[in-house]
Amino acid sequence: MISNVAAFNQAIKTVKSSGGYCENKKLTSMDKLSNRAICSIATRGKGSSKNIGFYYRIIFPVCTDNLTWKFRVPTDFGLGGMVLVDGKVVRQNKGDIWGNGKSTLLDFQVNLDRGMHIIEVKGAESCCDGTTKWSFEVNNNGKWLSFTKANFDNIWKTCPMAPKPPTVDPKKYCHNCVKTPSFPL
Repeated sequence: MISNVAAFNQAIKTVKSSGGYCENKKLTSMDKLSNRAICSIATRGKGSSKNIGFYYRIIFPVCTDNLTWKFRVPTDFGLGGMVLVDGKVVRQNKGDIWGNGKSTLLDFQVNLDRGMHIIEVKGAESCCDGTTKWSFEVNNNGKWLSFTKANFDNIWKTCPMAPKPPTVDPKKYCHNCVKTPSFPL
């Protein structure tokens, strides 16, 4: 069971050193997301459906102060998981998170000011690796968007302060992180 950030980071280091590690930075969408789909590409068809640790990082700009961002993160983390925004835990559940791809246990809402932000999602699964689809909504506009490179690129294009992606230094927000998929690519 994943109970805190330090425990998860140590578990990742252990898995990486044992050779049971898959890294895939080529994600352009968080639709139909599963370890089998991600790691089968990176490991030539050997992606596991059990005993999996997940770590995702999304880097994105916010162009206006005090906007409300809502996130749907329906994961399959049978051993629990957590969400961090800019290094702070905003949602955590130590139980089985699944709900047939519709779980709301890691969904969250946060007010963000102008600038660069990082969402990290960490969790573990012992069995089955169900597929999920993540989405977000900005400022209660009623329009839920999929977590896709295209949707995050559109945010970059409308943000006058945003440099060409991704020039943010992840170490500023994330300590002891492993390499992870991130948006924008």
